[in-house]
Amino acid sequence: MNPFEIDPKNIAAEVLEFNTKLARGFDVLAKFNETSSGVSAKDSVYEEDKLVLHHYQAVNDNQNPVPVLIVYALVNRPY
Repeated sequence: MNPFEIDPKNIAAEVLEFNTKLARGFDVLAKFNETSSGVSAKDSVYEEDKLVLHHYQAVNDNQNPVPVLIVYALVNRPY
């Protein structure tokens, strides 16, 4: 009698599923191309004292139709 109610078949199936997902994840990561990083080109849309609203230029044609507004805390800096 197993006091923990552990079924070895379920454990083997979970380990196999985990290894399959892990291998698939490594395949996906290996297919990524080199990405460029750095400062994106931007236009200043609105300025008032220290407040600046930037519109960042797209780097590719596949854009999300819904804009994203990022608001930093007033006492922090955006870097």
